[in-house]
Amino acid sequence: MESSAENAPPVGEGTQHGYIKARDKEKLQNRLKRIEGQVRGLQRMVDEEVYCVNVL
Repeated sequence: MESSAENAPPVGEGTQHGYIKARDKEKLQNRLKRIEGQVRGLQRMVDEEVYCVNVL
């Protein structure tokens, strides 16, 4: 997976504060949803007291 820092333009070059291109915004939203799902899965495993090796 590529690092977002590698793909980001230098600060102050070609971007406006708070502006995200639609394509990039969709990719970011999908990434955040994936992370959210993973965290919810971890929370469920902790709640169910799953053996710690299986959680990690």
